[in-house]
Amino acid sequence: FGSTGKKVAVIGGGPAGLAAARDLKRYGHDVTVYDRQNRLGGQMRAIPAFRLPPDAVDEDIAAIMDSGIAVRLGESLDAGGVVRLCQTHDAVLIAAGANRPYAPNVPGLPPGLAAEGLHFMMRYVLGDPMPVRGNVLVIGGGFTAVDCARAARRILGDMGDVAIMYRRGEAQMAATPAELHELRAEKIRVETLVVPLRAHAENGALKAVSFQRTLLGEPDESGKPAFIPIPGSEFEAPC
Repeated sequence: FGSTGKKVAVIGGGPAGLAAARDLKRYGHDVTVYDRQNRLGGQMRAIPAFRLPPDAVDEDIAAIMDSGIAVRLGESLDAGGVVRLCQTHDAVLIAAGANRPYAPNVPGLPPGLAAEGLHFMMRYVLGDPMPVRGNVLVIGGGFTAVDCARAARRILGDMGDVAIMYRRGEAQMAATPAELHELRAEKIRVETLVVPLRAHAENGALKAVSFQRTLLGEPDESGKPAFIPIPGSEFEAPC
């Protein structure tokens, strides 16, 4: 396509923003990508090298940007900034992501004594891992939970115990059979059919979390089996 003479601002340099910028440029528009971080990639930058080599990400991003797309890094835009872009561009695409970190609401857990998974992984990938010691419990069964457990094992080395605690069964985990094999090869326990009940802290330090075992029931609105707590099955896991 030839040049259209149109200017488009793309807010967000993650997968959505980069893909949109590439296609907008192919259609002949002048594109500028704005991102508040100091490098492009967005949430891809929270994916560890043992899952996705960073060189592969860098190569894909370079191929997109080398097509003639301008980039402005370190640009944190508020509502007023978006309005100003609308006044100087023919179109503005907001692709800033919609991630809202989720931390389990575990009764008795003091603020600051648990890490949200994406934040933990971003620190790890950027070479500034959060300090962990002793026994580590990862609550969840998705890709982020698996990454957190494997990252924690690499931080701890051979010291301490790392366990994934998931409320449903292995069949409902996002982890593939190959990943489950890797988890066990790295001496990471996978405890399924358990839900957290309460945390136990002493003198500002986390000591343990109590869990209750569950049974699987009929599928809920998500299509996954509901989990049914088993009375009298409570146990304590040190961490």
